[in-house]
Amino acid sequence: MSDADTRALIEDLQRSNRLWKRLALGLLASLGLAILILATSAAVQVRRAHEAEVEARMQAEEARQREHEAREQLEKERKAVDEGPREGNRP
Repeated sequence: MSDADTRALIEDLQRSNRLWKRLALGLLASLGLAILILATSAAVQVRRAHEAEVEARMQAEEARQREHEAREQLEKERKAVDEGPREGNRP
């Protein structure tokens, strides 16, 4: 093998080596970006789920409060109905 052939082979191998290094670096950067996007997406989903849970709890508490108020109002109305005829029947 001549000296020129050896140099050409070395240069070809060096070019190939640089190409593979760039490809590996590009793939590594792509993987890092994909992991970052997935982690961000997961964090957003967790935050939305937490907000939905808080909203559901607030709505449940409001519903319990409305039910409590309705029961109190019903009880007041029952007492008013029960007391009304008794007072009217007295001589």
